Amino acid sequence: MREVENPGADRHVGVKYETHFHAPFQGRFQQGPGGTQHIHVQNTKNEFDDAIYKLLKAVEESSRLSAVQKMTLAGDIKTVQQLGQMEHTPEVIEAASSKIEGINSVLSSTADMVSIGMVVIPIIRAFFGF
Repeated sequence: MREVENPGADRHVGVKYETHFHAPFQGRFQQGPGGTQHIHVQNTKNEFDDAIYKLLKAVEESSRLSAVQKMTLAGDIKTVQQLGQMEHTPEVIEAASSKIEGINSVLSSTADMVSIGMVVIPIIRAFFGF
């Protein structure tokens, strides 16, 4: 009926996804002009919080990081967590990106942290939209 009444109108359909981590994604399909579909997916806050928690726990339990590295890394992770609670303005996204790159650099250079970084860093990046 909508197609006959208003053939060029955008249509939105709510969708919920499950990741291989069994954490839900919220998303929607948008039906655009000419039948084009755009898929918008956003990580839920729960998945972001879970990734932050896993990262903090891994840092705390790491046998390869010095006490100073653990303190610095935990501080950076908590900063990213706080940035996640703010509106995602360009300034917040830039600050988060900078901190995440620093965290990822340490994780990828530390033998017992590489695997956790490969799992949680993409989740954290996606939460901020990059």
